[in-house]
Amino acid sequence: MKSRTRLALLMAGVLTAGLANAQLEPEQLSVEELPDASPHWVFVGDVSFFHMPDSKVVLLNGDAETTNEAYLGMMSTGYNPAIEVAPDGSELYSAETYYSRGTRGDREDIVTIFDTHTLKPVGEIDIPEKRHFSLLQPYGLVTANGGSDLLVFNVTPATSVSVVSLEDRKYLNEIPLPGCAFMYPAPEGRRFGSLCADGSFVVVDYDGDGKETDRNRMQLFDAGISHLFEKPVYVDDTLYFVSHEGTVHPVNWSGKMPEFGDTWQLASDSERKAGWLPGGWQMEAGHSGSDSLYVLMHKGGENTHKDPGTEVWVYDTGSGDRSQRIELKNAAVSIQTTADDEPLLFALRADFSGMDVYDAQSGEYLHGYDGFADTPFLMRRP
Repeated sequence: MKSRTRLALLMAGVLTAGLANAQLEPEQLSVEELPDASPHWVFVGDVSFFHMPDSKVVLLNGDAETTNEAYLGMMSTGYNPAIEVAPDGSELYSAETYYSRGTRGDREDIVTIFDTHTLKPVGEIDIPEKRHFSLLQPYGLVTANGGSDLLVFNVTPATSVSVVSLEDRKYLNEIPLPGCAFMYPAPEGRRFGSLCADGSFVVVDYDGDGKETDRNRMQLFDAGISHLFEKPVYVDDTLYFVSHEGTVHPVNWSGKMPEFGDTWQLASDSERKAGWLPGGWQMEAGHSGSDSLYVLMHKGGENTHKDPGTEVWVYDTGSGDRSQRIELKNAAVSIQTTADDEPLLFALRADFSGMDVYDAQSGEYLHGYDGFADTPFLMRRP
């Protein structure tokens, strides 16, 4: 018995010595670079509702058949960010908030700049600690003036806009915006609009230093009668605002000042009586190549404007006529289209389990992605 024990100890010693002499090469970490952005890629904002300090943005390839193939990477964006993509798709901007003690302590607000080829942060810009701190809002952070400027919406509860120079990578100035919310950048120039509580639409011009140079106000709708969603979309140079009641308010901005077009209805009289209404979070999408407006619709009643949609209705923006009804495989809270000639329609599921992908022209269901985020809420396209 003793000899067997000695033999076992001897063999263990030999093995240990061999392992010690065979030093393993330390692994070298690296970052793989993505190719140029595809028109069918989509950035999905995950508010991480049950652990908000861990919000993130996931990049998916809508052409892929499976979730693993679609998942291209992830960017950590701190506590409840606002996100936007550069017009050329080369960068993603995230207005973020951090606290020195995680969820309390000294507050710091920054804009993080991510390279969309590597998904690595390549810059940070300090901004005032007053940015709008809410669920992901499509117009809480926008680029302007061809992508040279970044506008950040603030609430303290007074509302204002922080102007950031992306060329110089620095904060410039704050513009007061009393009684109005969010920014809708003009197609050209240093100019943005904002939707106001009294039903007006205010247009603010600013200079290269971020200082206001002009302000004009026009009445867009009757706030005592109607309620507008604050999440319009551009189709060409026209913004399409939709009311809770299903009225479309076109705002054409092909000139220096916007012009308000004739309103039209999403649903017929009989469809409105049956309860068909727009709703959801990011409930509109636009495709300029086909002059099409996509709206998320559901059957409901008064005050159901946050309810998820079961169908997407498609409209010709020139005539206001509906061209298609797309029945969704799963109820959705947010939709987005791609901008190319063979567009996809993305729909984030209402139960936050994932995303469904459709052919935006035929309405055919193509495939779905599961479990890539905790609470996917908002989409941005390159």
